[in-house]
Amino acid sequence: MNDFGTDIDCGPDGLSPTFDLVSGRDALVQAILHRFQTQRGSLVDDANYGLDVTAWVGKKAGTAQRLAWEQALESEARKDERVLSARARLTFDTQTGFFRFTLAVTSADGPFSLTLAVTDVSFELLAVS
Repeated sequence: MNDFGTDIDCGPDGLSPTFDLVSGRDALVQAILHRFQTQRGSLVDDANYGLDVTAWVGKKAGTAQRLAWEQALESEARKDERVLSARARLTFDTQTGFFRFTLAVTSADGPFSLTLAVTDVSFELLAVS
């Protein structure tokens, strides 16, 4: 297993109140998720960090827009030096504007995928496999 670093656990409930640590693939997964939850330009030391996918909820999403968002997800994930490749696939609920996406990632430890659901009130990691 490669050393992907160690960080404070920021799981689904937010920052660990006891400052538990996370490492390995879990650290990489959390780093990718943070990129998708952070508004671009909000970090003082990295203006090009973040994507804020929740801003996409309720927007019109024809084929061209869906493809552009998939490319944006892939590009943002690849900004992390631990990610060798990334491939995204979005599916939309046309009634609600909510969406899901799967991101297939290859790291030095091999491939894995993330499945996330995004609504107007939540950003939820459904599975890591």
